[in-house]
Amino acid sequence: MTTSIPAMVGAEETYSSRCREIERFFEMLQFMRDNRDSRLCGEPSDVANPNTYAIGRDLEKTLRASAYLMLYNLVEATMTGAIDAIHQHIADEQVGFDELKEDVRRIAIKGLRKAVLSEMPSELLDAAIPISSALIWLGFDKKDLFSGNLDGRLIKDKAKEYGFQVADHDKAASRDGVRLLNVKTKRNELAHGGISFEDCGQDTSVDELVAIFDEIKIFIRAVLNGISEYLLTRGYLHLETAGAQ
Repeated sequence: MTTSIPAMVGAEETYSSRCREIERFFEMLQFMRDNRDSRLCGEPSDVANPNTYAIGRDLEKTLRASAYLMLYNLVEATMTGAIDAIHQHIADEQVGFDELKEDVRRIAIKGLRKAVLSEMPSELLDAAIPISSALIWLGFDKKDLFSGNLDGRLIKDKAKEYGFQVADHDKAASRDGVRLLNVKTKRNELAHGGISFEDCGQDTSVDELVAIFDEIKIFIRAVLNGISEYLLTRGYLHLETAGAQ
C-alpha cells in the first residue's frame, strides 16, 4: 500500500531506505557464508601482493551480531516516524481538541502537561493557531517515544492508545511481530555491554537473521498500512464529529 497522506511520506521513505540498507548488508553476510575464503580487496600495490584482508570467523560473528542493531534501527526509526505522522496530520488538518476521540485527547493532555512544565513553544506565540488545534502537538517530542524499548507488544499498546489497527496481513508469515522482542533484547544487550558481539553472533545464523527480517518487514508494513487507513478515515475523531464530516 502506497500512502496518499503527505504526513506519512517520511515514515514510508524511512521504512524503504532502512530495508534496502539491511538487504545490502545481508547480501554481504550471505556471500561470506557461501565463500569461506572471503576477503576485502583494495587497489593492489603490485600483481604479486594485492592489498587484501581475510575475513575470519570471529569477524563474521561480529558482523552477524551487528545485524540486530540494524533490525532494531529499522523498527524504531519507522515507528517513530509513523507516530509523528499522526500528530503532524492532525495538526495539518487543524482539528480542534473537542473534535478528537477520547483516547487521543488523553495523549494531547499528556503533551500539554509537558508543555506547561517547559517553555511555551514560540510557534504558538507567533502563529495564529487556535490553542484547541495546537494541543495535539504541544509537548510532543518524537525522541521520547520509545528509547530503545520497542517490541511487538509496545507497538500494539501504541495502536490501542491512538485507536488504530494493525492492518490485516499474513500473521503466520510475520509471527505477529513476536520476534521483535528478541531483536530488542539483543540490541539492548549489545548496546549496554551485556554480551559481546562475537558471543551474540556465535548463536546467530545468517538464515535466521534473514527470516527475522522477513517477519519484521511484513509486520511493520501492516502497521504502516493500519496508520494510513486510520488517517484516511479520520479515526482520531470523536464519533459524533466523524459522523458529521
